[in-house]
Amino acid sequence: SIGHRHPASYLALLWRAEELRIVLSHCRYKYPLRLTKNDATSGISIGALFHYPVHTAFISLRGKLQNSIENETISKECLQDFADAASQCISTVECLFSCGFEPNERIETIIGTFPESDELESH
Repeated sequence: SIGHRHPASYLALLWRAEELRIVLSHCRYKYPLRLTKNDATSGISIGALFHYPVHTAFISLRGKLQNSIENETISKECLQDFADAASQCISTVECLFSCGFEPNERIETIIGTFPESDELESH
């Protein structure tokens, strides 16, 4: 469920690079950011404004890998599925980096809540 999550973060969770490019083409993610006059968002980074899509993509990839290991389903098919997932994740992250999202940004605050916000804050 998307909840109150930014659509870019949700698409990063699902590794949907093509759809993410479309969404970002309609977003204002270049500095200076045009925000509302809400003090909670003044000085916010692009990552924070979009609910940390880079982090979300990698956390999702980590979860997929952990699932495979915990279920002890390391087979040829599993490895191929993981390779496909990693490729989709890489495409998504490349899209985000090309739009100026920071690769080494620390998660400081998450505005709003959505189903995975607690997990995101724990990283």
